[in-house]
Amino acid sequence: MTRERGVFASRGYVALHVDYRGHAESTDDPRSDRDLRLGYSADVIAAVKALRASPDVPVDDDRIALMGRSMGGGVVMKALIASPGLVQAASLWASVSSLEGETFDHFIRRDDDSRGAAIVTAHGLPEDEPDFWAAASARPYLSTITEPVLIVHGRVDDTCPPRWARPPPGRHAASRGRLDARVVRRRARLRTGVRRRDGPHGPLLRRPAVISS
Repeated sequence: MTRERGVFASRGYVALHVDYRGHAESTDDPRSDRDLRLGYSADVIAAVKALRASPDVPVDDDRIALMGRSMGGGVVMKALIASPGLVQAASLWASVSSLEGETFDHFIRRDDDSRGAAIVTAHGLPEDEPDFWAAASARPYLSTITEPVLIVHGRVDDTCPPRWARPPPGRHAASRGRLDARVVRRRARLRTGVRRRDGPHGPLLRRPAVISS
């Protein structure tokens, strides 16, 4: 999401990208796939706390949002569930399913690789262990999310096709790229701009922050 981070930064936001465990220079975690990447959500939560605690990056503590695309959308959902009140808002773009079984079927089952084998060995297939796969999903807990969430998904999406938006056969190509936006506002809207606060070394610009995953 280099483009998106650039847009946010140009408008006065601190834009932080999370390198999950096993990515870039982060420490590897051999259990990541078996644990259905729950550790990625832990990494996002840790990133928020680290950003707030950093003396080198002046962020506005009560204006931090999460943004995730595709797999990152699923990661953000679980971070919101695991740590209510951590941030003030979130946005999901073309997110994977909130049901782990659907995500497994679409992205992993068909690959027939070691990642899928590790998951099946540990947890069984979704049709064989429905209780586990339901409990491991975000959907049963979505009502516990306390932050306003913006969800944006393409009506025609080859990577993460939402079941509710699959076009009928023969739909004209001109409809491709049209976006549906579903906005859930529960408490407040994310405010924009920068706020000036006085610190021990004089006036300091405190910036809102967006953390992408």
